[in-house]
Amino acid sequence: MGYYRIFVLLLFCSSLVTLGLSLYAFRYRRKPVALAFAGFTLAMTVFSLSSVLSALSPTVELAEFWMNKVRFIGVDYVPVFFLVFVLLFESRYEYVTPGKLLLFFSFPIVDLLLIFSNRFHPLFIRSVTFKQVEGLFYRASWVPGPWFWVHTVYAYTLLLIGFSILGWVVWRRSSPYREQAVLLLAGAILPMFANVVVTLRLNGGAALDFTSFGFTVTGLVYVFALHRYRLLDLVPVARDMVVECIDDAVIVVDLQGRIVDANPAAENFLERPRSEVVGTWLKDYLPVDYDLVGMLQDSEHRQIEIEFRMRDDREAIFDLRVSRLSLRDGAWVGILLVARDVTERVAMVDDRERMIIELEAAKAELMRQVKYDFLTGVYSRRFFLELAEKELVRALRYRRPLSLVMVDIDHFKRVNDTYGHACGDRILVEVAKGIKQELRTVDILARFGGEEFVILLPETDLWQARQVAEKIRAKIAGMSFLAPDNETEIPVTISLGLTALDGKVAGLDDLIRLADQAMYAAKADGRDCLREKIPA
Repeated sequence: MGYYRIFVLLLFCSSLVTLGLSLYAFRYRRKPVALAFAGFTLAMTVFSLSSVLSALSPTVELAEFWMNKVRFIGVDYVPVFFLVFVLLFESRYEYVTPGKLLLFFSFPIVDLLLIFSNRFHPLFIRSVTFKQVEGLFYRASWVPGPWFWVHTVYAYTLLLIGFSILGWVVWRRSSPYREQAVLLLAGAILPMFANVVVTLRLNGGAALDFTSFGFTVTGLVYVFALHRYRLLDLVPVARDMVVECIDDAVIVVDLQGRIVDANPAAENFLERPRSEVVGTWLKDYLPVDYDLVGMLQDSEHRQIEIEFRMRDDREAIFDLRVSRLSLRDGAWVGILLVARDVTERVAMVDDRERMIIELEAAKAELMRQVKYDFLTGVYSRRFFLELAEKELVRALRYRRPLSLVMVDIDHFKRVNDTYGHACGDRILVEVAKGIKQELRTVDILARFGGEEFVILLPETDLWQARQVAEKIRAKIAGMSFLAPDNETEIPVTISLGLTALDGKVAGLDDLIRLADQAMYAAKADGRDCLREKIPA
């Protein structure tokens, strides 16, 4: 790979590094300093990437477009964003007001208008030529116009102001802010030096712009600063400005209860401009006149939760941390209040508790649906099998009697077809109720199928089970069921199959099978009767 191709590759790597830094900084976009840093590194990306695209252009016209037009977007905004970033880094907020920012950014706009319209006037570049080396375009010669030197003086002035501020930080600040400033200064000086060399055309041959190459070093230095000193987490460096920038309301109160100072976030808490609240009584803004001095007699810190109605009629909840303000000699001179709006957090907790209650209710309902048949209210087949299995194990272990009865409503399909499913459902419910009335609390009744029911009778031998089954049969046969016209009486009978536990039964399936066979025998014998089947 030739020398020039290596140079283009380095330019491309520089673009990737600075673009990555810009995207990383944008994650902290709520902080003005992070936005300025993102703009600074994005401008460096435009600077480097446009040089790469110029070198790779297929035509001279396109190479000239990238090199002498698009690249100057980065050239113009690198010093502006750099100075804004440094001012925010050092907490010089008085210099980054909307009016001053408009002033900073107005020159690049004018500059770029002249650059992109240079074909109509030679104010920025009088002439320029390109040549190809190793298949890549490079600017061979160029003659700047008068406005170029205005542009250069403006850019260097901003950069020198930024360097001066960083130098002051290095001279006056303590760690870790001094180390941060050293890294920022070192990272910015190299591309500026390279740019001076290119501007004065001190390098021979093709116009290799080492400014972009210097940005690679800048990016690596800033990556180290971000990793080592958590750069965007620690700035602004002035300790008092940390209070100014946090979202929590910070209020300083003297021992008499007057507000001495407050940060911008406190304006939302007090619902007054900071200039109006200083010197007023704190109790005028709180729903309760708290005895702050008394609260801190036995403890240096206290935490309370206050709730009051804001001006917009919103119910707000604040977590209020109250602390003593003491001098180095321990003298108690005031009180520090830090208020955090926890309305949303409390609402989330309430929502979570409500959701837990709803989930528990849904879980209980789901368990009920699993255990009980939704129509008749007796046990479901699945839950019956669980209960019956346990009873069978107990009966076998202790050699206790156990009986099982299968019940089927006779000609139920004919009832559904003749009188409708609603009538059939009503009969199912009434039959289930009738059966249940003849059972003990320890007996287990379940709906086993469409019109089938199953009854498990613990501690019940075959003779006792026969008596129970006959009572159930007679009760259902004697019940009255009216058709939907409330005039026609529907005859309803049941067929029952009975079996009992003995030593030949292998398990619950055997009991159910035997009772089922006995029930079908009852149907074959004319229905409305009970039949028994005991293991052979």
